[in-house]
Amino acid sequence: MRVKLFSAIGIGTFVLIGSGPAFADCSPMELFAPGAERNAQFADLDGSGGVSVGDQRLSRHALVGPDGSPVGTRYTVTSVVSIDDEGNAHRSGEYIFVLDDGVIIATRPGETPHFQADVDNTDTRLSPKHDVPRIITGGFGAYEGATGTFTTTRGDGFDTLIVLDVAC
Repeated sequence: MRVKLFSAIGIGTFVLIGSGPAFADCSPMELFAPGAERNAQFADLDGSGGVSVGDQRLSRHALVGPDGSPVGTRYTVTSVVSIDDEGNAHRSGEYIFVLDDGVIIATRPGETPHFQADVDNTDTRLSPKHDVPRIITGGFGAYEGATGTFTTTRGDGFDTLIVLDVAC
């Protein structure tokens, strides 16, 4: 059993205990995030009671490999970076994949408009109407020096296929 101490902006500090199979190397992979294994919370940082710049949506998704075995957890911090004249919140995102053999960090920089749901409604998906590739910016463990992109494909409910085109 391994214990990992992990700290991320906007999320806090986590102690993670790894178990299950690890991927053999730093290469492209497909992961699945079952919808039943998610947790999302809204952080109204200015206390206004509504969505405003700086507010965040924090989520956690269990991850399984192609064979259905648990392989880790994805943590996401989505931040409101601006609100347009029509009242639509534009967001950026930070993604942390804590896998049994290391950590992959990714980002969706800038403002991504046209989301399916409001950032403060955690009973809905927070996904773009069209997929936006996210940029892999680094990693630890087996993913030291990771680069590449990842995309998601929405399934039924909250189920999501994640394709990591990663290289180290």
